[in-house]
Amino acid sequence: MIDHLDFPWSVPERCNLNGDETDKEIREEKLRLLFRQINSESRLLPKLDAELQLLKHKNVDKRYPKRH
Repeated sequence: MIDHLDFPWSVPERCNLNGDETDKEIREEKLRLLFRQINSESRLLPKLDAELQLLKHKNVDKRYPKRH
């Protein structure tokens, strides 16, 4: 679900972890933005699951119509 996210540590960067304060602040800001995006998208998971279940039940109903 989060494969599309660009993790800062998965891409080679020229940012030195032991670098100056500016590099550290940039890395921290990237991580904050990443976690904010993960948090935002994770809140959608229950809604997506509910919609998928609804679609699944509609497809089952179409394949097996109720007989009276």
